[in-house]
Amino acid sequence: MNNVKNNQQIGKYLEKLISENFESRRKFCIKVLDVQFNAKPSEEQIANYSNKISQIIKGRKGIQIADLPIYANLLNVSCDEILSCGEKYIPIKNHMTNYQLAFSTDKKVWEKYINVEDSISLNYDEYGKSLIDYAFQFKNYDLVKYLISIDYINITPEKYFSDNVNKGALWVAETSVKQNNKNYVYNPYVYERQTERNLRTNLIILAIKNKDYKMIERLHAREIPELYGMDYTCPIPYGDIIKNYQSYQTETSCIDELIETIANSDENMIDYFSSEFNVQSKHNRTNTVMCPYLDKIVEKMLLLNIREVELPIRRITQHNKKMYEKLVKLLDEAHISMCKFGGVEPTQKEYRKICKDIVIDKNYNLIAFIMKRKKEF
Repeated sequence: MNNVKNNQQIGKYLEKLISENFESRRKFCIKVLDVQFNAKPSEEQIANYSNKISQIIKGRKGIQIADLPIYANLLNVSCDEILSCGEKYIPIKNHMTNYQLAFSTDKKVWEKYINVEDSISLNYDEYGKSLIDYAFQFKNYDLVKYLISIDYINITPEKYFSDNVNKGALWVAETSVKQNNKNYVYNPYVYERQTERNLRTNLIILAIKNKDYKMIERLHAREIPELYGMDYTCPIPYGDIIKNYQSYQTETSCIDELIETIANSDENMIDYFSSEFNVQSKHNRTNTVMCPYLDKIVEKMLLLNIREVELPIRRITQHNKKMYEKLVKLLDEAHISMCKFGGVEPTQKEYRKICKDIVIDKNYNLIAFIMKRKKEF
C-alpha cells in the first residue's frame, strides 16, 4: 500500500485505538503477550512489553510485522487501517455483529458493545434480525436476562396487574430495538404487531427451559390479556373475543414451540401449567381459570406419548366439572330471577329462553352469556 504513515503518526493512532478498546496500556500488553505465548505473562514480561509499546507510541520504534496482525485483531481493525492511521479501511472478519454479540457469553463484551450510543444492538441487521432475535436463536438466556436488567427489554411492572384501568391494556415485554428508525411499543390489542408478543412468548420459552419460575411468574406465562376482560357476560361483542383469542393462539409464530416446550418439560413445570389459578378481572371479579392453551399441551403430550399427561387431563376434567356445576347454578338463578322480574312462573320454556343467551365455542374453550339490549323505539 502507498499510504503508509511514518512511525510518529502510527504511534499516535495506535495510542488512540488502545485507549478506545482497553482500560489501560498495561491490559493491552497483557493481552498481546497472552496471544503470543498462550500463557499468563510474568511481571517482567509485562514491564518489558509495556516499554516496547511506549517506544512505538512515541514513534521511536515501528511495529514489527509479526505483531501487526495481533494488534489489528485485538483492536478490531485491519492492518491497513493501523498503517494508514485510519485513512484506509477494509472489511474485517472480527467486526462485531448482532450475530456474534448474541453468541457471546462474556458480560464484558456485552457491556462494551451494548452500552454505547447508537449501538449496533439497537438496530436490525441486513438479515432483518436484532440482537434479541439471535439471543433467542442461540438460547442465550444469560444474555437475555442481562438485556432485561439494563431495560433493553422492558417487562410490564407488576403494579399494572392490580390496576383495573390497565389490566389487559398493558402487557409484558417491549424492547428498545429499532427497525427503520421506528420504535415499536407493544399494545396487545393491535394484533398486526407481532414483534413484542413473540418477544414475550420467546422469553417464556427460555424461562421454562431454564426452570426460572421467578421469571415465569413475572411474565404471567399462563395468561393472555383476554383473561382480564372476562366476566359472566361479554363486555365486548362475542365475535371480538373469539377474534382476539384466535389471533393470540394462532398468529403468534412461536406459540407451537411454547406448547411443545411445556409438553416436554419436567413434572414440576407440567404441574404449574396444569394448575388452576385466580385472575382478578378489570370488572373486580375473581375468576378461577386454567392456561388457555392447556388443551393443545395435552394433545402434544399424547402425541409424544408422555406419561405425565395424566395430571393435566385429570385437572381439566375436575375443572370442567366445577365449571359445569357453576354454570347450572347460574342458569337456575337467572331463570328464577328473570321469571320473578317478568311476573311469570318458572317453566321449561322460560328456562330455554335463558339458555339461548349462552354461547359456547369449543375451539377456544369459551362459554359466555350474551348481553341483549332492549330495542329503543
